[in-house]
Amino acid sequence: MDEMSEGLSHTATLKLRFKEAWRLLEAGDIDAAEAMAVELLLESRLSRYHKAGCHIILSTSSDNSFEHGIKTLCRYNDIWERTDLTEAEGNDIFRGFCDAMTLLDKARQDQASNDQQGKAKSDRGMAMEEPSQSVPEMTGESQLSSQRTVSLRTESNQTDNSADRDTIGMDLDFDENEPLSDIVRYKIGSGLKKDEDQV
Repeated sequence: MDEMSEGLSHTATLKLRFKEAWRLLEAGDIDAAEAMAVELLLESRLSRYHKAGCHIILSTSSDNSFEHGIKTLCRYNDIWERTDLTEAEGNDIFRGFCDAMTLLDKARQDQASNDQQGKAKSDRGMAMEEPSQSVPEMTGESQLSSQRTVSLRTESNQTDNSADRDTIGMDLDFDENEPLSDIVRYKIGSGLKKDEDQV
């Protein structure tokens, strides 16, 4: 890889490394692909598009697949909001966004399944240890505190050589019975869905 990138600009080298990470993933060398994606995400000049692609690689099998799925959607949303995209670029971003939604939905289902299995094991353990005690019902307040929330933070956009950090904070509650299509319609940072107007 180093011989290939000799004499190329830093940006061109990053693109080559990104393509190599995807080649490794497609060849089934998941550990090497993930390691390369992590290294690429440390690069300050990596574009949003390539950051999204790295998060997709990490969301395919990572322990933090749900988190990386959310970050992928944020990167694609940032790109989608640009007005200077050509039709081909827009289509490419849309396909990536759809792929990210699919991976996020799978991660959400896996996480819900793991949560249910953990709860079932915990319930069986409690039943075996203390058969005379019943599990108290959750109050409305404790139900709210046990809901899963995800905090979204955009990464620093350093491709424009600014030191400013754009930070968006919001909590999303995911219910395993609720479809993820609401995320697609949500315009991140505005508090509105994409089809709503501000009053």
